[in-house]
Amino acid sequence: ALQIIDAYTGVGKRDWIALASSIKAKRDQRMKDADAKGAAAVAKAGGWTPPDLHAFVGTFNDAWRGNATISQQGNQLELTLSHTNALSGPLTPVGVNLFIVRWKDRTLNADAYVRFTGDYSGKITGFNMQAVSAPTDFSFDFQDLAFARVSDVH
Repeated sequence: ALQIIDAYTGVGKRDWIALASSIKAKRDQRMKDADAKGAAAVAKAGGWTPPDLHAFVGTFNDAWRGNATISQQGNQLELTLSHTNALSGPLTPVGVNLFIVRWKDRTLNADAYVRFTGDYSGKITGFNMQAVSAPTDFSFDFQDLAFARVSDVH
């Protein structure tokens, strides 16, 4: 389409495919650099172990997304979002009340940070999410979710 416009406007011939490829390559490199920087920060912050895994267990709700369940499987927490079988995965601690959920369905390419919030007594009251990787598809909208605890029992 751009070549047609160029022909009608008398602009010199451009290689639009090479130009688009160059822009995409630069964008991909910026995302890789950002991911590497984030991974280094997470690795540096690692080493935190939750004192009580059961404190995170329960049912949480986001008005748009619906319910999310945090369950304990031995020494591991698992997050499962309702309305789909694909969004379920173990939570790996990376900082105080900060975890990464790595979805069991690895084709999603959408691992996310899960940051738990608490009240002044320290009780976990909810959590927010954010994509780990810059190229995560925008349709996951993790950053728009705000889960609030609705039940301690799952």
